[in-house]
Amino acid sequence: MPELEVHLDDMELIHKIDAARMNLVLENFAGQCQEARQIGEDFDPAGIPQRPAQIIIQGMGGSGMGGELLRSYLNSRCRVPIYLNRDYNLPAWVKSDALLIALSYSGDTEETLSCYAQARERKCPILGITSGGRLKELCSKDRNPLILLPGGMPPRTTIGYLFFPLLVICARMGLIEEQNQEITETVSLIKQLNKSYCVVSDVVDNPAKKIAYHLHGKLPVIYACQEHFGGVALRWKKQINENAKQPAFQNVFPEATHAEIVGWGNNNEINWLLGAIFLKDKDDHPRNQRRMRLCQRVIGPKAGDMIEVESQGDSLLARIFSLIYLGDYVSYFLGVFNQVDPTPIDVIDYIKKKLARETT
Repeated sequence: MPELEVHLDDMELIHKIDAARMNLVLENFAGQCQEARQIGEDFDPAGIPQRPAQIIIQGMGGSGMGGELLRSYLNSRCRVPIYLNRDYNLPAWVKSDALLIALSYSGDTEETLSCYAQARERKCPILGITSGGRLKELCSKDRNPLILLPGGMPPRTTIGYLFFPLLVICARMGLIEEQNQEITETVSLIKQLNKSYCVVSDVVDNPAKKIAYHLHGKLPVIYACQEHFGGVALRWKKQINENAKQPAFQNVFPEATHAEIVGWGNNNEINWLLGAIFLKDKDDHPRNQRRMRLCQRVIGPKAGDMIEVESQGDSLLARIFSLIYLGDYVSYFLGVFNQVDPTPIDVIDYIKKKLARETT
C-alpha cells in the first residue's frame, strides 16, 4: 500500500485499510460478552470435579489470554490455585487431582493438544473450550466436557468467549462468589465506552484515537501492577503486536523497579523512541502506586511520550475490562496508522504452516 497521510477521522480511509472490518467485531464486544455469559450459564458442570486441587489452564496466544485474565482477576478470590501453562509439556507436579482446562479457539493448537494427551495419561479431568478442530474431536471421543464456541473469528477477538464462560463456571463450582452483578456492570460499561472509542467518534472526543496518535512512530512499553492488571498489560502488548503489526513490550510493578527502570537511566536516542503507558487502578497496592509515581519521574523526561490511563467502573471486573477494551481500540487505530489491515496475521500463519509440514 502506498504511503498515505492518515487521519483517524477519515472513515473512507479507515474502511479501506480495515478490509476485514475488525471495527465491527470491536463494536459488538459487549454483545459477545453477554453471549459468552449465557454459554457459561447453559453449560452443565456435572462432568468436572467441584473442588480440584489445582486448575491448570493450557492455552497459547489469543486463546491463552482468557486464562491469563481469569488468573489475574481471581488472584485473591479463587479457593484453589490457578496455573497458566504455555508450553508443550505439563509440569511434573500436575497429577490426577488437577483439572486441566484446554483453551484453543481453533482447536488445533499443537501445544494445547500435546498437554491434553499428557493430562489424559495422568488421568486428569479435562474441560475443553474451542470452536472445533482436533480438540473438539478428542473431547467428544474421550467423553470429556466441552464448551463449543462460535467459530470463524480471529482468536484474539474472542476474549469474551474465552473468559466469561470460565468465570461463570468457577462460580457455579463454588470456587468463587457468584459474579452476576459484576458481569452486568462490565457489559453495560463496555456499551458505554464503545460510544467514545468507536471509529465514528471524532479524535477530539476519542481517548483511543488520542493515545494512538501519541504512540504512532514509537515503541510502546506498557506498565501495570502485577496483582490484577498484569494480564491487562500483556493484552495491550499482544494486541499491538497483532493488530498494529509492530513490537511492544510490557512489565509490571513492583518487578519493574528492580531492574528495568535502570534501562531508562540515560537520556539517549533509544529512550526517545519509546512511548511509556501506565495503566492505573484505584486499588493498586499503595506501595506500587508510589513505585509507579517514582518511575514516572524517572521516565517522563527521557521517553518520547508518557501516557497515564485510569481504569473505569466500580467492580474490579469492570475496571479490568475497561482497560482491555481501550487497549483493543488503541491497537486497532495504530494498525490504521501503520496502514495495515488489523485482522491478518501472516507471519503466525506462515510459522504454523511450516511446522505442520515437519515431522517431530
